[in-house]
Amino acid sequence: MTLDGIAAWIAAAWWAAAFGFLCLSVLAALVHPVVQRRRARRKDLPPLTLVVPVKGLDSGFRRAQESLLMQAYPDAELLVSAVEKDSPALAAIRDILARSTRFPARILHSSGHFAASPKLNNLVAPFREARHDTIFMKDSNTILAPGDLEAAVRHLTPETGLVVAVPVAMGARNFAARVEESVMNGAHARVLTVASLLGLEVGVGKFMLFRRSDLDRAGGIAALASTVGEDNAMGKALARLGLKTVFSHNVVRQELGSRRPADVYERQMRWAVIRRDEERLAFLLELFNFAFPAAIAAGLAAPLVGLTAFPAAAATIVGWFAAETLLLLAKHWGVSLISPIAFLCREIMLPCVWLNAWVTNKVVWAQGTYVAKSKSDPSRPPVLEPLASVRRNSDL
Repeated sequence: MTLDGIAAWIAAAWWAAAFGFLCLSVLAALVHPVVQRRRARRKDLPPLTLVVPVKGLDSGFRRAQESLLMQAYPDAELLVSAVEKDSPALAAIRDILARSTRFPARILHSSGHFAASPKLNNLVAPFREARHDTIFMKDSNTILAPGDLEAAVRHLTPETGLVVAVPVAMGARNFAARVEESVMNGAHARVLTVASLLGLEVGVGKFMLFRRSDLDRAGGIAALASTVGEDNAMGKALARLGLKTVFSHNVVRQELGSRRPADVYERQMRWAVIRRDEERLAFLLELFNFAFPAAIAAGLAAPLVGLTAFPAAAATIVGWFAAETLLLLAKHWGVSLISPIAFLCREIMLPCVWLNAWVTNKVVWAQGTYVAKSKSDPSRPPVLEPLASVRRNSDL
């Protein structure tokens, strides 16, 4: 066999693997809610401490917090934490809490500086001050549907250490946001459903439900301090205790609003660098989740079936987009007239992000630059602020 023939067969194998995974992940996304709902076996609803770290006043901020306060959960407290003592986000929080008495609430000033992750630094105070062992932490831009809180708790069985959810984008208001929507809903969400159904230990931090006693046994917050991917680090720390990470049968939503192209790229870079550090094999396999490499492989393999390169490559791109579009329509995850252009831009961007992630250890997050993985000693506990700095409910 000639070198061209060998290359064609390798390309054919690549195309088959990539398109096969596309079909598998589309099927996984469709059956995921049914399968995971059957796995949710917990019956009781323990008291919860709800934790929301806040920083910026993002799009959908008010809706996200109100969605938490509207949960019909029988027994919970709410702790809001911020590094700043005052900000537009805190002002909005105070206004929201003044209008709702659904849960007793406190606003805490969190001033940790020990972790690579700014979000983890913001969680020191509420994790310490939580009155209940079971903690539900959600990002301030995460929007819950009615019943999402109870649905997550149903998965926190004795053998489970962490419950997370597949994040889905909504409310894109400009083209850059449409591209990010395509990344989150078309590419990432279906891959996460595969990981969920296979029982893989993948931490996704849009919300995290866990027991503080389990985290303490795993080394506490300090065990998560060396990486900006604190969600994945928590899953790994709890896995060392023999506890699983599982996905809720409900997705969670994030309102995108308007985005700048640079913001979209930097966010994808941050997640890619975290995956490179924390899940190296999965990061390598991401190449099979990109449409353009599969199209190139189709072009190289085309002579094996009597086709020319361009029609084979074009058919792969069209087929890939069609499969994703059918999934998005079935799941109501957002399709518009500009979706084909957003898809093409996404497929140009993601391989660039993947390549760039190999040559950097710095990520941009909330207008700051951070080292993705530091050499901090996780055995050294963080220095916690005195209790006197905590703002009580009367200070709202």
